[in-house]
Amino acid sequence: MRDSPSPQLLLGLPLRRALPLLGLALLFLQLSFTVNAFGVAPEERWVSWSPDGEVMVLKRVEVDLLERPTTSLGLAGYAGRENSVYSRLDPSNTNRLEELAPETFSGYRSEAGGYAHIVSFAWRNLGCNSLSCLHFANAGLMSLSVVAIAIGVSFLGSAGLGWSWLLASAFSPWLTLAARNLFWSPWLYYLPAIATIAYLLIRHRALRIVTAALVPLAFFVKFWGSGYREFVTISVIAASMPVLAWLFGQSRFGGRRDCLIRVAWVTLSSILGMASALAVHAYWMSGSILTGLKEIWEETVLRRTYGDPSNFIRDYEAGLTSNPIFVVWQYIWPAWSTDLFAFSFDKNGSLFTIAVGPQAFALILAVAILVPVWRFVARDSLWIQDAVLVTLAVSSTVLWFFAAKGYAYVHTHLLFFVWYLFTIPVVLFTVGRFVTQQSRRYIFKNQAHRV
Repeated sequence: MRDSPSPQLLLGLPLRRALPLLGLALLFLQLSFTVNAFGVAPEERWVSWSPDGEVMVLKRVEVDLLERPTTSLGLAGYAGRENSVYSRLDPSNTNRLEELAPETFSGYRSEAGGYAHIVSFAWRNLGCNSLSCLHFANAGLMSLSVVAIAIGVSFLGSAGLGWSWLLASAFSPWLTLAARNLFWSPWLYYLPAIATIAYLLIRHRALRIVTAALVPLAFFVKFWGSGYREFVTISVIAASMPVLAWLFGQSRFGGRRDCLIRVAWVTLSSILGMASALAVHAYWMSGSILTGLKEIWEETVLRRTYGDPSNFIRDYEAGLTSNPIFVVWQYIWPAWSTDLFAFSFDKNGSLFTIAVGPQAFALILAVAILVPVWRFVARDSLWIQDAVLVTLAVSSTVLWFFAAKGYAYVHTHLLFFVWYLFTIPVVLFTVGRFVTQQSRRYIFKNQAHRV
């Protein structure tokens, strides 16, 4: 008698149970990311979070609607709190746009801003000609990206890691704030990792070549589309995908040598994507790649990292002279201004609210770092898996804060969402698995003792 085939599993569940759950998860994410339906983000921040960045995108839409000749740089120059473009693009005012819009459009020189061109095209040619439509689309892309990467890491690693990724993203106040924002567009941050997952999972030779080529393209789209912010984090996340497959002993992905080759390809893809995006950015900015690269280095890279404060306005001095360890510490404890996780039955939390306070992050991070130490002392072979996972996840964020300490110092009101891209899902998984295993061992010992 032949054994019946084992059922196909998705996130550790049979398809008939997993698919409805994922459908509900998508619906939850879409509603949360679009209108903050479950109060995950604080309402006072929801209505005022980073409009200055979104204004830079909407001004590109405006200038394209007016068909005025202007720079190829996608974003308008930073204008602080001046956000009258919201009212100008309101349907009731679009017939007066020529009269109301500023005469000039000065480009934002710190990035190419390619995604602003895509947003403008969608407004003008795809019928998505309202801010509500653009927010819905951006939130939808973020929702799909979160589900895709959760499924992907469950195939490469474990179902527990996939669920941790999904839950950390769904109940993150910071990702909820950023998801629909047309400037930040955090779904683009996941694009290289998703392309890498596809490259690893596809087995057909021809398709595998195609997916391998998509990895550098995904990096290019991210860097060209929304700049080089958090490029260290994005690159480490993508390069960690082959490591996951090796760590969790997925034999179909090959051994250590195959893992290193794939990590090398992802790393090279990041460099190629970055170089291509920089070349386009430099050319759009000055008409000469070499001249543009020099200007990018002097105007943007040094200003955001370790440049001489005397070369920039006084606003940047504190960040450029700050200690990078101090900057990282701000993002671990003192500067947290939201809960770590939150959920309400309704948007305003009038019935009930469940929240995990901000100080919990430092605690769970410390526990996650100690877990592999405990396992090593206890001679538990999982210590290597946990140690590598936690090292990759924590370094993906910390290294970025170190590298761009000038930028990170002045953006403590924005950049906490970076922790949720990789670090927090892994920390949740590491601690959650450890607690579950220890609980089971304790229960088993008690039962054995009673017998």
